[in-house]
Amino acid sequence: MNSVQGITVFALIGSAALVSGCVNHRGNEATNSANVSSEKSATTGKRSRIWSNYQVKEDCSSGIIPTLKVTSAPVHGKIEIVEETVSPEIPADNVRYKCNSRKYKAAVAYYTSEPGFSGTDKVSLYADWRSDQMFTYTTVRIKVSK
Repeated sequence: MNSVQGITVFALIGSAALVSGCVNHRGNEATNSANVSSEKSATTGKRSRIWSNYQVKEDCSSGIIPTLKVTSAPVHGKIEIVEETVSPEIPADNVRYKCNSRKYKAAVAYYTSEPGFSGTDKVSLYADWRSDQMFTYTTVRIKVSK
């Protein structure tokens, strides 16, 4: 995967696994956007990490931490957005694989359902990467069980 500046890594955190993906960007050469969909599981009334955005550069330095906002709130729960440290799981065929031993600051979204709710909920998020002229729209469907 080639990029001129850095690579943005979107980490999807499930209850048992971390799945990584990436989106290239070209800095000031173009405005870039991505639309991402994801499914997560959560337990009724418990705080669950459903999304994380961070950036890892080729030299393993940390890039921009985006501003993460809710664009469509869940009907049966609430979202909390925080900045915290995460561990990446970059695939072995990526030049940034060597960066997996480091930790990176990230914008992270947590979901907590209403007490007693079970079923499906949905949230839409917007990440603004500021100086890299990149933004992402993410829709997360959350399957909530007791």
